Parts: sequence; structure tokens; C-alpha cells
Amino acid sequence: MRASMNIGDNVRVRGSARRARIIEDLGHSRYRVLFYSEPAADPLDRDTVEDEDDAGGIYEANDLEVVA
Repeated sequence: MRASMNIGDNVRVRGSARRARIIEDLGHSRYRVLFYSEPAADPLDRDTVEDEDDAGGIYEANDLEVVA
């Protein structure tokens, strides 16, 4: 794990393996992330916009892994 993470970094949530982007640094090694859409089997699902409340979360730095 890197010593620090920055807004805009792409990360993977360790517990769920979901990919996300850091959108806010809340301090004390806590970050708000916005999940990337997961490709769905149904094309209609791919075009459905997620409710922002369900599209992200707040995680501790040790729960996140920076990815390229």
C-alpha cells in the first residue's frame, strides 16, 4: 500500500474487489469513493444510472488498494 492516496486515484476495495475512484479525502486516512459501473449481462442494466447514495462509500485507507 502507498503511504498516501489522492483524490482521483483508482482503487479496489479489498473486501469486495469493486473498483472505485477516490472523490474526497475525509482526513484521518478515510476516503469517500465512487464505484465504477460493473458491466452487466443485460444491456438495459448497463444504461441505468445508479443512485449516488448506492454508488460509493467511505473507507479506511487499509481497506483500499491503489490500482493502475
